[in-house]
Amino acid sequence: MSVEPERLLKERQMSEKIERNAVVDDSEEEIDLSELFRYFKEGCRRFLIYLPIIAVVLTVFGCVIEKKAYVPKYSTKITVAVSSPLTDTFDDGTGTKISNYSSANDGQLQAAFVEIVNSGLFSRNISNELGEAKLNATIRAERVGEESNYVNITVSSKGGDPTYPEQVIDLIEPTFISMVGDTLGPVSVQNFTPGGSSTPAESNSLALMIVKYCIISVLIWLVIVLVYSLTRDRVLSREDMNLKLGRSPMAVIPPSGRRSDAVRQGLELKNKNTNPMFAESVKLLAAKMTPKSDEGGRVCMFTSANPGEGKTTVSINVACAAAMKGKKVVLVDGDLRRQDVRNILDIKKPTCGIVEFASGAVKKSEFMYYDERFPFCVVSGSATTDYPAEIIHSKRIDSMFGVLKEMFDVIIVDTPPCAVISDAVAMAKYADDVFFIVREDYSEVKEINQALENMAPVKDVTGFVLNVSESDQGRVAYGRYGKYGYGKYGRYGKYGYGKYGHYGYGKYGYGYGSHEEEKEEKE
Repeated sequence: MSVEPERLLKERQMSEKIERNAVVDDSEEEIDLSELFRYFKEGCRRFLIYLPIIAVVLTVFGCVIEKKAYVPKYSTKITVAVSSPLTDTFDDGTGTKISNYSSANDGQLQAAFVEIVNSGLFSRNISNELGEAKLNATIRAERVGEESNYVNITVSSKGGDPTYPEQVIDLIEPTFISMVGDTLGPVSVQNFTPGGSSTPAESNSLALMIVKYCIISVLIWLVIVLVYSLTRDRVLSREDMNLKLGRSPMAVIPPSGRRSDAVRQGLELKNKNTNPMFAESVKLLAAKMTPKSDEGGRVCMFTSANPGEGKTTVSINVACAAAMKGKKVVLVDGDLRRQDVRNILDIKKPTCGIVEFASGAVKKSEFMYYDERFPFCVVSGSATTDYPAEIIHSKRIDSMFGVLKEMFDVIIVDTPPCAVISDAVAMAKYADDVFFIVREDYSEVKEINQALENMAPVKDVTGFVLNVSESDQGRVAYGRYGKYGYGKYGRYGKYGYGKYGHYGYGKYGYGYGSHEEEKEEKE
């Protein structure tokens, strides 16, 4: 057999793990900017559809709320001259009378005027003159230059009467004079902009609101994408797999085709549009795991951490590749909650699977199905169960695998993901080899580690397969199977027990993928 012995495999994996830990220790505080940028691009692509939704919803609600809450503001501005009045008149000896102004105090008067008008006491006196408890306006006085006696006064009010600022302006001079009295001596406040009317101080432009909320929407969307990017931890390449998991893939399988191809088939090796590199990679994997001619039948189990990683497609095509090499191969659908293999292979005739065999309804010679479209036998029925553990551990299933090992060289078992439910872990006791599928730029590291922890007490993983490599094309090959049909378990679906939802109970669906969509496409 070409698969590495378990002892050598464990030693190699331990050595790789030690090396990986050493690398992590040396750079644990470093951030891989290229990886972050890759996640950011993926986040932009994944969440792009939500950007217009966020923009429309936020703009509509924001505009409606602002329109309802909008209160207009009115403002009036005047310029006044503050000075001392005429204080002395004399004859220059020729009979002409000369007027003399006390201009020395004009600068002080200007400064005092500005300080008093801007004070809270001045506003309270104005409100008393208007008969109000509190002035519904703001008064702002500013000097115009240091050497002049001009002062700009701005009165602004919010809501109410648009002429309110004008009423306040009219009371500024008498209120100021009454407050200073004889303290500053006679004071003249002359308004150089009479007849000024109140104008709106701000407008509620719909166009400006739309622009504002569109900008806010983009910022919110970018924050979502950035958070997504910072929280991703996936296997992005063969090297990344070594670094993050301490495991080397025994096979790297590229995408099987392009999105523009015809409807993708589960049996890609029989599809003329299949990527040749995919076919060669699958054949290489089959060669590595196929037993020698002098060995008996070997049970090879395929599993993954979560749905959508392409393990069923890999299982089917590996079975085909091994059979094309002259081996007697049987493909067993080990997911007793959903018998999906027959659906992917488009088997129309009634067939029997593990559940039917365990029930005793069929004989050992009747539960295998052969179709001339593919060169291997299939064990995948129509019956399912909500309690697979009882069947998996039964003596009839043990005897079934004994019969299969006598009849076939390779028994390939496609099982459910083992990070979600325990069915694959229970089935592993019948396997001679366990092969773990990791989908590039899809599988989360923490979920892979959880799956390996679940499997470790029962069986060591023989080899890892990096599936759908070349991430830019990776989502194309198994896009149809990505939905996988497990309902809603986070992004994977409510898969099985307790908090994982209703895997086999009630509304069940048809297999892992949207097979009804497949049928429509074929028609």
